[in-house]
Amino acid sequence: MITRHKILVMTLLIAVMSPLSLLASPNADQPSFFDRIHTDEIMEATLEVNIDYLLEKKKTNDYHAAVFAFADGTGKEHRWPIEVRARGRFRRVYGAFPPLKMKFPKEVLLSRGMNKHNDLKLVTNMTGTQEGDDYVLREYLIYKMYQQLSPNSYRVQLLHLTFKNIVDGVKTTSYAIIIEDTDEMVERLNGESCKDCFGMTDDLIQKEAAYTNALFQYMIGNTDWSIEMSRNLKLVKLPDGKHVPVPYDFDFSGVVNASYAYSRAELGQKKVTDRIYLGNMDKKALAPIIDHFRARRNQIMDLVDNFDVLSRGSRREIKKYLDQFFIELENGFNPKLPVAPPTTVESNPEIN
Repeated sequence: MITRHKILVMTLLIAVMSPLSLLASPNADQPSFFDRIHTDEIMEATLEVNIDYLLEKKKTNDYHAAVFAFADGTGKEHRWPIEVRARGRFRRVYGAFPPLKMKFPKEVLLSRGMNKHNDLKLVTNMTGTQEGDDYVLREYLIYKMYQQLSPNSYRVQLLHLTFKNIVDGVKTTSYAIIIEDTDEMVERLNGESCKDCFGMTDDLIQKEAAYTNALFQYMIGNTDWSIEMSRNLKLVKLPDGKHVPVPYDFDFSGVVNASYAYSRAELGQKKVTDRIYLGNMDKKALAPIIDHFRARRNQIMDLVDNFDVLSRGSRREIKKYLDQFFIELENGFNPKLPVAPPTTVESNPEIN
């Protein structure tokens, strides 16, 4: 016989478990928060947080209460209670202001008709200067370039972000980039997240995706990546069992040409803008990839030309740098290779 006490216990268990079950169940048909805010326009937003405490704790993974606020197209203000923490490695330690991870409450997302993808990465102006804004804009442009060349890419949203220190009310405004939730990107590619992909062999990598990534990294002058070490890229396992690299973190590239970036002398790189090709050199496999890049040249150059939030001088510099790459493709691709195999380094968790 079921007693009144047992009925009460069962009722309480159901009440406790129901929200957890709701959070655990996928809500794939609903848009994500990133879907709701994603646009090619610059988004005006405010992040209200105790900046003093955030900077004091930037070398930890402690989360801090914050509010992310913005107005939609109708002018209606939206205020989201979130949590933020510092992330990354180099930028966290050496930057005046670290990149952040923003965690949105899943129960609030679900209650507002969105799915549960709630971890967004925020690329910030780490120097706090106008030069730092230029670096952020250049890096955003690189993400948009890769989208022109491959579907295996992170979506990004450019912000004009005001940081409001809740301690004293002081406000500072700079450019920032929101990077979509990694799980959302993996889901969008109909893949599975590869949790431990160190030392992955070539036979497990989709060849076209690997060559596209390698040639792109060469185009932008970036040597701060590795498939073998899963460094500054996410490997996604597709239904056919092959993995595709999805790159991120381009601030050490020649296109950004940041003052804090350093060259990799062990590869034969004397300055950050020196291109070193780190991919496989199978010219037969590279040929269709090179043709693909050549076919996209005008779109990439137009992307730079039309990105007028970036100064004319910076756009001119980037176009000149990219022109050198496309001239190489026209004259036969014989890139400079590393003088020695890339050193084994610990994976850079910049996206974490």
